[in-house]
Amino acid sequence: MILHIANDFNLSKVHSELYRNLDRLDVAEDIYIPLRKKSRKGNNHFEFIQKQSSYIYSRQLKGYHRLLFGRKINWLYESLIQSTDVEKYSIIHATTLFSDGGIAYMLKKKYGKPYIVAVRNTDLNLFFKYMIHLREFGLDVLRNADKIVFIAPSYLKRLYSLPYLSRYKDMLEKKSVVIPNGIDQFWIDFVEDRKSLNPDKLHLLYIGSFNKGKNIIGLLKATQLLREKGINVHLNIVGDGGKDYDKMLKYIDNNKDAYSYHGRITDKESLKQLFRKSDIFVMPSHNETFGLVYIEALSQGLPIVYTKNEGIDGIYDSSIGEAVDSYDVEDIAKGIERIYIDYPKYNFNPKEIVRNHSWDRIATKYFDLYQEVLAVYKGGQISNN
Repeated sequence: MILHIANDFNLSKVHSELYRNLDRLDVAEDIYIPLRKKSRKGNNHFEFIQKQSSYIYSRQLKGYHRLLFGRKINWLYESLIQSTDVEKYSIIHATTLFSDGGIAYMLKKKYGKPYIVAVRNTDLNLFFKYMIHLREFGLDVLRNADKIVFIAPSYLKRLYSLPYLSRYKDMLEKKSVVIPNGIDQFWIDFVEDRKSLNPDKLHLLYIGSFNKGKNIIGLLKATQLLREKGINVHLNIVGDGGKDYDKMLKYIDNNKDAYSYHGRITDKESLKQLFRKSDIFVMPSHNETFGLVYIEALSQGLPIVYTKNEGIDGIYDSSIGEAVDSYDVEDIAKGIERIYIDYPKYNFNPKEIVRNHSWDRIATKYFDLYQEVLAVYKGGQISNN
């Protein structure tokens, strides 16, 4: 039986999609979810096929836990061991290095349970970068992990380029794997071939929130640069929320001919139509663990503008679009312009790409990874069969 430790389970459907597909592979699993707000309890739940499986919530975290990492991890560890019999698990899967991996590391020290851990955006761009006092703890989690999973090769490259990891690089790389995230089956069922450029106007599309990390203001400025160069470009914007929301609205109110704001759209059919009316998908985020919306755009035949050394950078070759420096407005504009000038050059195969991002295929990769780890642990077993 697997124990998943999923800090963001209630906030992201990525984890529930993976666990649902593992459930279909006859894998029994408990999902341990740190509880921040009672109102989120139950989000992204699905009904298990395997009757032994269950959701386990921690006691509700306190406000001070946001500042006191060590106390938070100890609190969650104690809450977990009081809620379940740890001995029944064959393997532990932690979805983040610090917040979830820290608990998995403590369980391994106490119970000898193997664990795999994933490295995500906050691990690199928050914990390792700014929380210097926690670096040694993060290194302990990595050194004791049985496998380290990266959602994209860009994060593997970045992690092992950190100078304080150099002496462990060879050892850690040997147990590192890249397994990308999947996309909703809708985009696989309605995959669209590459399209021709709209002849009258260059239609750009952005879908996301408006927090500073998403860099919507940089994108707006890049669009304006293109218009100043005489390119007839229009940016369609979808999303809501974030600290740059009001700033974004003010900016587009002053340039209504260049931008259209559609608000939040959750209906997939409406999004599909918007993708298919567009020429390029553009999201030059400052930080991005993966960015499922990039793959959704590719599934609809759109080349993309994405960020160097973030998200999906390195998963596919340059035929999918242009990688840009998110902090350089001119570079974002140049990336868009390069695709516009030589549109047929970006000749990727959408059908081939979506096959790599089906959740059943990804769940099988994780299942095989669990079995590989357990092969060195006598008596390890995760399947009901």
